[in-house]
Amino acid sequence: MILADLDNFKSINERYGLAVGDNVLTIVEQLLSDSLSEEYELARWAGNTFIIIVPHDEPSASNIIADVLRQKINSLKIDAKGAKFTLSISIGIATQSKCSDLNDLISCAENRLYQAKNMGGNLAITS
Repeated sequence: MILADLDNFKSINERYGLAVGDNVLTIVEQLLSDSLSEEYELARWAGNTFIIIVPHDEPSASNIIADVLRQKINSLKIDAKGAKFTLSISIGIATQSKCSDLNDLISCAENRLYQAKNMGGNLAITS
């Protein structure tokens, strides 16, 4: 499982407005969807967080996928009201083999996500 959360998203809404923020979320969701094969499940989890259900339990593969997604998000150039800005995303990864059940899996991914954010963001951390 991968949880991905846009860094400093609140400041985008505050500076450019909710319509721009909604557009950013749509762009990010489309980029994530286009980047993943059909065997992955992608959904908005809450606010500006996305959840990706990974069909395997291979931490090294999940790390590679997360890093590719993080780099793709970094390469986006958003144009809002004449201002251009880039995005970054923090990612928490949890593997089924290290978790006892679904709630534990989600909790592990969330903890890694918060760890990435507390380390300055724009990171992917595995449990």
